Amino acid sequence: MTNYRAFEMDSRNAYIRHDSFSDLAQVDAVIFDCDGVLIDTKESYDQAVLFTAGRLSSVILGLDYSNLYSRQDLYALRSTGGFNNDWDLTCALVSYTLSLNQTESMAELLREASGLGLEKRIKYVGRRVNGNSSYIPPKIDALANQLDVTGLKALDTFYKEKGMTDFIEALNEVLSYPGDVGESPITTMFEEVFCGGSLYSEIYGREPVFVKLRTGLIEQEKLIVNPAMLEELSQYVDGRLGIASGSLKAQAEYILNPILDYFRPEACIWMDDVDEAKRETGRSDLHKPNPYSLLQAAAQLNAVMVLYVGDTQADLMMAKNASRDLGVVFAGVYADSADPSRMKTDFMQAGSDIVTPSVNELTIILGEDVF
Repeated sequence: MTNYRAFEMDSRNAYIRHDSFSDLAQVDAVIFDCDGVLIDTKESYDQAVLFTAGRLSSVILGLDYSNLYSRQDLYALRSTGGFNNDWDLTCALVSYTLSLNQTESMAELLREASGLGLEKRIKYVGRRVNGNSSYIPPKIDALANQLDVTGLKALDTFYKEKGMTDFIEALNEVLSYPGDVGESPITTMFEEVFCGGSLYSEIYGREPVFVKLRTGLIEQEKLIVNPAMLEELSQYVDGRLGIASGSLKAQAEYILNPILDYFRPEACIWMDDVDEAKRETGRSDLHKPNPYSLLQAAAQLNAVMVLYVGDTQADLMMAKNASRDLGVVFAGVYADSADPSRMKTDFMQAGSDIVTPSVNELTIILGEDVF
């Protein structure tokens, strides 16, 4: 890309837009997304989406749920900017797959199942569908091309245009989404497999009903960020480090505990905080790419120019939206993506100020060796 200057970083390149150097020289605070940036979640959140979507879809259709979806499918939907929330992502995979394979009898079974208990709804339909010999596999890349930053709202419009409204309404009665853990099979199963039995019960105050594991996928997570880099970065910005993430606070802090002291607590904004703001304001649009969480975190750091570090198009869009009210530059990390080469190219085409393999190159990028 001719708009970027490349720098070799441990055999992988980082890139800085030529017209971003002056802003980068003014950075005096850094705010991070969490999953995929500070924490490697390939074997946790991604696998929780793949498992939950695959399990729900296949049980209803009477299919083998292994390998029903791929990480490339997740990337395709996330690249629209509308599926930063993994529960939304799971819902989209399930509803689209079932919409392709809908039948009149399935719609009727869904309506019958809607009044049953949480753990019985899915099995009720699946036991009576008895398999689907004409299964149509979903082409998620093609679906993503029809969607946009509005996520599930765009998907609902897609269904209406395809004349699927009645079926989707029947499906939504069974999935109860959006709905809290304990209300929706999507959120409940997802959190059960992600947390594992003990942590799930500790956080949600209930026993698992779908997946009864002693330990969950969260135990597969590991830190990406190097504490030594954080120490150096903290000194560079006088301790002005924060987090603006769509993660739930309890799950994120479970893994971040060894490095939490580097971040100012008041400048850490989580999904829980955004949900609380939604309840207080009556607004439903405060999650990414809305800049609410980034602006709230930045307000606590009293900074002139904030560097926000993310790993999705929703993160980049949020930074751009925040730039109307805040001095902000964006760094997109790509090495831990399902498709690093594609992620790197997508960030460049979208105009990211920095495109870098990981967070661990930040002190080099902000240091005098680059400038």
